[in-house]
Amino acid sequence: MSQPAFLATLLASLKSKVHVKDLPSDDPVRGKVIAAGDTVTSIVGFLATGFPDPVVNDLMLHTWHVIGSGKAQVAMYDVPTPHVVVVQDGGDILPTVLIPPDWITAVIRDPIMASGAMVFCGSQVVDSWNGRLKSKADSEAARMRALIYEAQYLLALRRIHPPWKPNSYQQEVLGSYPDGVTTPTATSLLYERRPHPLSPPPAALA
Repeated sequence: MSQPAFLATLLASLKSKVHVKDLPSDDPVRGKVIAAGDTVTSIVGFLATGFPDPVVNDLMLHTWHVIGSGKAQVAMYDVPTPHVVVVQDGGDILPTVLIPPDWITAVIRDPIMASGAMVFCGSQVVDSWNGRLKSKADSEAARMRALIYEAQYLLALRRIHPPWKPNSYQQEVLGSYPDGVTTPTATSLLYERRPHPLSPPPAALA
């Protein structure tokens, strides 16, 4: 499917989506969607408050509040891995974290990879809130920035758990940005964020 066709299909799906609260209590999809959403909430909350890296904490706290205040949304969609799309329908911007149907399985199989995916997506959610996902050029810069923050996350993992071994994808991320946010090629892509919108804080901060 071409990108415009994909975006049109996605937009139609999002506009006509059934909210999980509207599903019958005995609908098997309801439990699956709720569990997936709870897992996203738990991962983002931990990365915002419990992960031992202040750069990651700050990014994911912004992510928490942008999603929690309704400025971005999370949806289950037929995609292979989590990622963010920003669809414009008239004047409405819909930054959406797409979660694959097998998300719970993916988290159980490799929680480090899944948490890294949330950092990657969180960076782009925050970019959208800061008006930095409006063009193709923005999208490429946002992708590189997301990789920078994912590298920062992976570096923290390596620091706190030296036996951990990155997979081939993670090695590539670390190879591109070996010092995370302080990598010389990264600094020009970073910016001072505007204040995040307010929403109820993660439990650890309440």
